Amino acid sequence: MRAVGKRFGALSVAVVALALTIVGVVAAVTDHNPSGLAKDPFALNGYPPSSAQLALTMRSGTGAGLSALLNVDFHRGRVDANVQFPMIFTSVSEDVRLIKGRLYLRNANVAQGPWYALPVKSPNFFGLSLEMVRPDIALITGLTKSVHHQGYQTIYTFRKKSIALTSLGASGRSTLGSFLWTITTGAYGEVNSSSIAVTSGHRVTTLSLTVLSYNKPVQISEPSAKHVHTLSKKLLRQLMKSLGHSGVMLPSVAQLSTGTVA
Repeated sequence: MRAVGKRFGALSVAVVALALTIVGVVAAVTDHNPSGLAKDPFALNGYPPSSAQLALTMRSGTGAGLSALLNVDFHRGRVDANVQFPMIFTSVSEDVRLIKGRLYLRNANVAQGPWYALPVKSPNFFGLSLEMVRPDIALITGLTKSVHHQGYQTIYTFRKKSIALTSLGASGRSTLGSFLWTITTGAYGEVNSSSIAVTSGHRVTTLSLTVLSYNKPVQISEPSAKHVHTLSKKLLRQLMKSLGHSGVMLPSVAQLSTGTVA
């Protein structure tokens, strides 16, 4: 895998890990109902989903960005993602899978190419499925909150003018900025969509995660061991350190995962 591919591959690892951490209460920009019909295409009727397909986008004021399509199997605890990084004349595309506590990635343009793997802590997929069917909005504190209704949807907006932000891939560095978080739920309280926008100085980072479908069949297979190579921790640290120059600013994962932004 070439150096540039490794760098973008590391960014895909970081972003997919971030998405899995916050997906329990987050899931992307709104899906308005232009016809005005009170019909929820994502209605779960109070039952946790067995699977979900999600679209992720991230953009920063420095020009860094990506888009990803994620398939999540809540029952088997597996995730498959295709992550694309638009560039000037082309794009870099990575396949990423999370299976049994291992994160696999490879260049998506080389169908038979090797996979690189590293151990990660898997999220509680059953807990995530419960949050998708009815997120506990009441646990989000420390923010100015507003609520309004649009057709079958309920839109929650949270704001804070001063919040600690860190650069993706950096450690020990933080700055203050403003924070805007939108969560949209459907007719039965299930997550339809959400987005986060953070601003620090003249830099703006937006992270959006959209629910495309619930409960569609997904098949996520584990890569063959003979095609898997270990991604060394030393190389991973170097790659993650390079992400600190990407300009992508986000609230700490610990704040989001606890539902509290102090």
